[in-house]
Amino acid sequence: MTKYAIIGIATGIVLYFIDGSMAYVNDDYRTIAPIRLYSSVNQISEVAEAIDDEDIAEFGSGRIAQAIPKLELLYNLGYQWRGFGFLDKYETDNPKKQKDTHV
Repeated sequence: MTKYAIIGIATGIVLYFIDGSMAYVNDDYRTIAPIRLYSSVNQISEVAEAIDDEDIAEFGSGRIAQAIPKLELLYNLGYQWRGFGFLDKYETDNPKKQKDTHV
């Protein structure tokens, strides 16, 4: 297990630097990385450097922060091992997410 953990960590570090080397800044001055690992790690590290509420709000508009409510719902319903498939409006048995299919 230690061997696989070391391989996983090393792979993550290598992918981070590869993704960072391919990153570019778009017209809105946001860093865009093709694998999204570089931008996600940087987004998390920016929260530790937040000075005011505006910095926290900027984090809340990012890709990782948008997943937080879905992860919270996942754990509240006890669906940790089912994944996000239960959010499909047509296939779910979750009454909060079902869409009325009757027309």
